[in-house]
Amino acid sequence: MPKTTVTGKSLDDLKKKIGAASKPKTEEITVESSKSASLERSLFQGFDALTALYISGNDIGEIKNNCFEGLTNLKYLYLNNNNIKSLGIECFKGCMRMNELDLSGNQLTKIQAGCFTEFAMTTTCATLNLSNNQIDTIEVGAFKSLTVLYGTLDMSHNRLTKIATDMFHNLLIEKFDLSNNKIDTIEENGLFGSNFKFLHLENNGLVNVHPEAFHRCEIQSELHLELNKLSNYSTIFKSLKNLKELYLDDNGITELPADGFLGLNNLDTLYLNKNDCILTKDAFMGLPNLETLHLEENGLSTIKPGTFNRLQNLRNLNLSYNNFTDLAPNTFWQASNEDEKTYLFTLSLHHNDISKITPGAFGGIDRIEDLQLYGNKIKAFVPGAWKDLSYVGCIQLQNNDISDKAILHQLSPCRQVKLGGNQIEINVSSLYPNDLKLKDIEMISFNYCCYRLENGKWKFDDRFQESVIIPK
Repeated sequence: MPKTTVTGKSLDDLKKKIGAASKPKTEEITVESSKSASLERSLFQGFDALTALYISGNDIGEIKNNCFEGLTNLKYLYLNNNNIKSLGIECFKGCMRMNELDLSGNQLTKIQAGCFTEFAMTTTCATLNLSNNQIDTIEVGAFKSLTVLYGTLDMSHNRLTKIATDMFHNLLIEKFDLSNNKIDTIEENGLFGSNFKFLHLENNGLVNVHPEAFHRCEIQSELHLELNKLSNYSTIFKSLKNLKELYLDDNGITELPADGFLGLNNLDTLYLNKNDCILTKDAFMGLPNLETLHLEENGLSTIKPGTFNRLQNLRNLNLSYNNFTDLAPNTFWQASNEDEKTYLFTLSLHHNDISKITPGAFGGIDRIEDLQLYGNKIKAFVPGAWKDLSYVGCIQLQNNDISDKAILHQLSPCRQVKLGGNQIEINVSSLYPNDLKLKDIEMISFNYCCYRLENGKWKFDDRFQESVIIPK
């Protein structure tokens, strides 16, 4: 593959050295140590075979009009880490086969309409990178030609303060990253007609989102709104019927409005970590297909019975790093008969202050595959604490205050009990499961060894090693 590397301190110097290359054959050009004030069209005329241009890390201030016109085979254009302050009209005209255009790490403040005219990125995983600039203005229609960008448009780490009406009109982008700007407002129809798989708006200052901000906007997979100030989000998600995952961590949310999640009919994962949510029975209306709910670090100490009963398909509930000391009856589910009982794949209650499990705490739940109770203050169990569970796949009790092996007789039938980091581990040499006549447990493990039930007999395995649990 014919390649050329040139060093030109001025525009005239670049013209001379680039002009000496074989235009019909050269496929790659690298520009190094240039302080040219600009790049202009005459530099690259005639390089019909050019597929890659590497102009990173120079000191170029401007891309002139029609600069790259005619480079119909160009796939990779790297202009990152220069000093570019402006992009000319139609500067990327004719670049119809681009895989990657990198403009990150420059001094751009404005994207004007016209600079991406007749520009297209149609390959899978294509990337247009405008991150780490100083962009605070985007003219309506600036990205009009990007309706076939099947990849990533990265505008993170800029200075946008709002998404104005029709600013991002009819975009077709797999991943659109607007994180780490200063956006506090999304106006009506700010994303009208656009289609994304992943939309990143985290770590802005979002306060005001118009109820029609996402009108006729399709987000197929993930919407990231964590690290904002969205204390009120009533009805803003109503048109996102195909969204799968919603991230609302660290927004200062205290109230969960009854109409907050209406319209999210296909949402399967919801993140509400690091808020101060007050949970009510109506808080999770409109989520018939939710499977995973994250409520870590919300300061929760109690949950009213029936709070999660609207979530008929809930299978993974994470309540770790809260303030529970006791698990009251029907904390997680309320069932009036056997047919209304549910089951969970994962119930995470680790790193709380739980010392007591009141009988009936697991009422309404028949089975749990992974029950995470490590990092609490459990010493023993109240008789009947486990009465409602017919089976637990794995009970994780590491780093509690358990010293008495009698607790093994109180547990529900299970595949594995993890006890590493408890006082009982110190006395593991005196633990003889065969003498305890345990019938409903298949494995008892500690940090550095375990007992396995094989053919009706317990066998000691000193090669086993549990993963270490980090203290709270």
